[in-house]
Amino acid sequence: MSSGVISGLIGGVISTLIFVVIAQKARRKITDGELRYGLFMPVIAWLCAIFAVVAFSAYIYDKDVFKKASEFWAITGLFLIFALGAFICFAEYYKVRGTFDYDRIKFHTPWTGSKHELWDDLISVEYVDSMSWYTLKFESGVIIRISEYLQGHAEVIEILQARGFDIE
Repeated sequence: MSSGVISGLIGGVISTLIFVVIAQKARRKITDGELRYGLFMPVIAWLCAIFAVVAFSAYIYDKDVFKKASEFWAITGLFLIFALGAFICFAEYYKVRGTFDYDRIKFHTPWTGSKHELWDDLISVEYVDSMSWYTLKFESGVIIRISEYLQGHAEVIEILQARGFDIE
């Protein structure tokens, strides 16, 4: 195996372990009825922004970028992916918020807007392992997805288990 492949595999394993630790810390965080992201989200956003700036700087400092089409498209792709990642992470950190108590949940995201539902109207709860979120389906047709990276999500799960939902 080439060193690039090995480096990629090691990086993938390390990033997976980091996100497992972050999810475990979020699970233990008591927020007294609030759902919000911790500081890891703006850290990831700033890292993506920095990587986007580094990729963009290649247009200025790398003379070969405009001579080789493959380099141009690779750098353009890196810039776009990291810039989009930074935008999404900042939006998630600053705009995803929720509150809940034993009777209801209020949740807002920039992607799906505001949702206000009663726990009595909850039909089903499903954990989606590939996305690391809980999908809550209500009688009104509203679906709320609660990431396991949100601080306070464990308190929501406790409420749902107390109301008789079997959550694995």
